[in-house]
Amino acid sequence: MNTEDPELRKVKGMMTNLNKNMTDKFTKFSTWNKLSRSVAILQSICKSKTDRRWIIQPLTPASLHKARNTIISLLQQSYFGPELVAVRGGLPVQRKSPLCKMNPILGEDGLLRVGGRLSRSSALSYGERHPVVLPPDTHVTNLVIRHYHDLTRHQGKTITQARLRSAGFWISGRMVKSIINKCVICKRLRGKPSEQIMADLPDVRVEPTSPFTNVGMDCFGPFVVKDRRTEVKRWGLLLTCMYSRAVHVEMLDDMSTDSLITALRAFLCIRGAVKTLYCDQGTNFVGAANELAKQIENSCTSSPLGRYLLDNQIEFRFNSPHASHAGGVWKRQIRSIRAALESQLSRHSARLTSTGLRVAFYEAMNIVNSRPISAEALNDHGVQVITPNHLLTSKPAHCTPLPGKFDSTEVFGQKMWRKTQQMADEFWTAWKDSYLQQITKRQRWERPQENLRAGDIVLVKEENTPRYEWPTGKIIEVTEGEDGKVRRVRVQMATSILHLKGLVLERPIQKLILLLKAE
Repeated sequence: MNTEDPELRKVKGMMTNLNKNMTDKFTKFSTWNKLSRSVAILQSICKSKTDRRWIIQPLTPASLHKARNTIISLLQQSYFGPELVAVRGGLPVQRKSPLCKMNPILGEDGLLRVGGRLSRSSALSYGERHPVVLPPDTHVTNLVIRHYHDLTRHQGKTITQARLRSAGFWISGRMVKSIINKCVICKRLRGKPSEQIMADLPDVRVEPTSPFTNVGMDCFGPFVVKDRRTEVKRWGLLLTCMYSRAVHVEMLDDMSTDSLITALRAFLCIRGAVKTLYCDQGTNFVGAANELAKQIENSCTSSPLGRYLLDNQIEFRFNSPHASHAGGVWKRQIRSIRAALESQLSRHSARLTSTGLRVAFYEAMNIVNSRPISAEALNDHGVQVITPNHLLTSKPAHCTPLPGKFDSTEVFGQKMWRKTQQMADEFWTAWKDSYLQQITKRQRWERPQENLRAGDIVLVKEENTPRYEWPTGKIIEVTEGEDGKVRRVRVQMATSILHLKGLVLERPIQKLILLLKAE
């Protein structure tokens, strides 16, 4: 036959693949009710065309129940085909089948159900005695779990699974737990803040340097003192050596930048030049750093603050906002200083003056610097207890007369120099053998976790605020450490509150709760 004859009509043949899984259509629906209603409406349309009545009947509980049975039947045919054939033929299912221990039966509605051992119970309904089996890791199963999880008002795994069993569904507990762990509302209600393995100690903590070369700084207080006939507030400025853990305390008249610089002047006159200052983002600390940056940009040294900081070449390094755990080096020292102060201030019933408070600060500083750098040395009576005062003053806190008779010329001689040098060597040896080995252990966050990424939706934890009022945001930038782990991010707020909407905040991951991943 000549197919090129122009008189012949060309006809296109269409072939439909009937082997395509019909359950793939169900992935377009986001809830169990929407899927059930859509299938019920489709069945109503098909029935009206069959009966030649082009009127769609309203949905009823019976039509929804029939639609749900249809959905489950299609799902079971796709995933439990061999089991259905075996049960319909009266044969036992294979041992490797996941339904082997359930003794499956075929219900009156044609669905595969759990046989179990409760067939004689009159206290349970038919659906509770023989619940319908749903395959794991399917979209329909996820929709069913989410539906009944919403009905329980986002309770835990046990209550949700009990509601599923009472509704006549048999789903593994592992699947229920997996869906609940991904629930955004449950994360908002009970989600835990993000964590990451504790970072390695920075080089300023483990590399030998001169005392107070790299310093951690923080303020504490206030303390009420007497000034003539009035009472005023004073604060303390603690500065601790990042290497030797020695401390220095100065008094602040107020929390302004000028008062901070005055205290830093006194500190540098006593302890010498400082290379780096580590601190949190307090207003006075940030003000000093911003003023320094402004003076550098304008190349102007007329300002006393800019000239002072430029001459001393002090570099500020700030922790993330609301990251109090990052300043544990000086927070622990403040606790020791406060304990020493309380023991002193409790002896005075009247208010101290500013001078008296300054002396109390120095007394507390001396007490803290007299502590041993290692607690292990206290258990060994043959080992000399080494304190930070040995490094700062080359002598312990309380000097005792040296045994023997010494000539006055030996004070400036070589023997005294050797004795002082040996005392410093003993400090560094004890520091290396005792203290440095103690801080190698991670006290918290021992295991690495998955990094937060740009695009993740998070809940921002706010102190002194109810959890339901915590704002949400989107991570726009992450900061990786030297080990590739993210511990600091920048979050763009997405809340409806006007003063926070569109605001970009920097936060540690310990203040964030992951709601949705970027993908």
